[in-house]
Amino acid sequence: MQTILTLNLIGNKIASAGVQHLANAFLQNRILTTINISCSDIDETGAKYLAYVLQYNTTISTLILQYNRIGDEGVQHLAAALLKNTTLTTLNLEHNKIGNKGIQHLANALQKNNVRLFFIDLYVLHINDLLQTLTTLNLRWNDISDIGTQEIANALKHNTTHSMLNFQGRKFKHGMMESLADALQLNSTITVLDLQRNKIDDKGSQHIADMLQHNTTVTSLNLSHNDISDRGVSYLAQALQHNTSLSILNLQRNKVGDAGVEYLANKLTLNTSLTILNLSDNTIGAAGIRHLADALHRNIMITTLDLHNNKIGDDGAMYLTNGLQHNRTVTMLDLGENGISDAGAEHLANALQQNTAILTLNLKSNKIGDLGAVHLANALQQNSTLVTLYLQENKIDTIGAVYLAIILQQNKTLTTLDVKENPMDYTWRKQLSDVSIRNLPLTTLNLWYLKIANREAEYLANALKHNKTIITLHLKRNNIDAKCVQHLAGAFSKNTTLIMLNCQENRIDDEGAQHLTNALLENTTLATLNLSFNRIGDEGAQYLADALQQNKTLVSLDLQSNKIGKTGAIFLANALQKNTVKRLKSIYSFNDHQYH
Repeated sequence: MQTILTLNLIGNKIASAGVQHLANAFLQNRILTTINISCSDIDETGAKYLAYVLQYNTTISTLILQYNRIGDEGVQHLAAALLKNTTLTTLNLEHNKIGNKGIQHLANALQKNNVRLFFIDLYVLHINDLLQTLTTLNLRWNDISDIGTQEIANALKHNTTHSMLNFQGRKFKHGMMESLADALQLNSTITVLDLQRNKIDDKGSQHIADMLQHNTTVTSLNLSHNDISDRGVSYLAQALQHNTSLSILNLQRNKVGDAGVEYLANKLTLNTSLTILNLSDNTIGAAGIRHLADALHRNIMITTLDLHNNKIGDDGAMYLTNGLQHNRTVTMLDLGENGISDAGAEHLANALQQNTAILTLNLKSNKIGDLGAVHLANALQQNSTLVTLYLQENKIDTIGAVYLAIILQQNKTLTTLDVKENPMDYTWRKQLSDVSIRNLPLTTLNLWYLKIANREAEYLANALKHNKTIITLHLKRNNIDAKCVQHLAGAFSKNTTLIMLNCQENRIDDEGAQHLTNALLENTTLATLNLSFNRIGDEGAQYLADALQQNKTLVSLDLQSNKIGKTGAIFLANALQKNTVKRLKSIYSFNDHQYH
């Protein structure tokens, strides 16, 4: 039985010769739905092989070929295949060598095919043709002229097919921003608008605000990584008072301070549609949080509030406590990197004892020590709704770990606890992990960056053999080598609940891959295995390929950025003819582009 759904071979050394072997496998495979062969040195010839596959394959829905060397000739082959293909929905050709002729070939094909297209080097000549056929237009990081932008704006006034528009990294001038905003006032189909990284300032924000006053279809607006200050936020806040469609607003990494938050807070009490607000990476302090807390106290519609990396501090945490104690809408609160210490943790713990809505609380990278951990542990004894708590990169040591371990034995709702990169020593880290693994409700365990050695791996393996609840285990960046993998593989072969295992960025080589292969031959539950950024070569790929021919449950295998070459690709290709892994990520060692 074939099972693999996704194949990721990013950043390996496949090239067109390797693609030829993979293409033969794709023709035989009837389960694979997602293929990512980015950064693999694929040229026109490789594109021709893949185009042939698309003419006959009936399962592949997503093909990602970004950062290759595909030009107009290769695109012509792919475009011809699209005329016959009825299953592909997403084709990503970003950062290739596509020119005007290639765009024309795609435009002609897309008039008869509903594939979503992502590509680079978009030329003005055929923009209008593309706009008539695409539902999603991704123009991020394209060097489109002002004339091209104006043409897009004109087309959008009458376009009836688009639902998503991505202008990331365009760097609009005021006149072009005004033209786009004017067009969107008339457009009745765009629901998702991405304008991040465009150097939009307060004047540009004013144009966008004017658009929001009249537009009734945009539900998601991304203005992150721009230059919008408090004045620009005041324009947006005024628009929110009247807008009834926007549900997601992202203002991450702008120049929003306390005054800007005050503007937003005052208008949010009058808004009935906004549910997700991202204000991370700004300069918001306790004074601004005080105004926001007042709005939260009045139960505004916000369900997700991201305040990561601001200047909230303990005073801000105190104000938030006052607002959250009676709030019934916020379910996700991100307060990471805000200088919150034990005093602030105590305030938040008090809020958790009364709040019945928050499901996820992120306190990553603060200054919370043992005392703060004790306060939070006591809150968990009373709280019956929190399911995810992030405490990584704080100052929690032995006492805090002990209290958390004790409370976890009583708490029956927390499913995810992240305490990586705290100074607690091995003994107490071991005890906390032990309690976490044995705590019945816990389904996700994150053990990133803990430098797991042979002894720790053996202990963890013994615990996993008997665990009946953990379905997701993250072991990223732990220096795990073949000996550690041998212990863990022994546990995985016996474990009957684990579904997702993340072992990326370790030191797993061919020997380690062999141990994992033995586990895959016996395991009947693991569906996702991430082995990206390790040291697996062609020999290791052969071991894994052998396992794929017999394993019936694995649906996603990530081998991105290992040391697999053409020979390894052939082994995997042969295995895929017998296995139906739907996702397999690419294998090309490409150092200039790191994909995670």
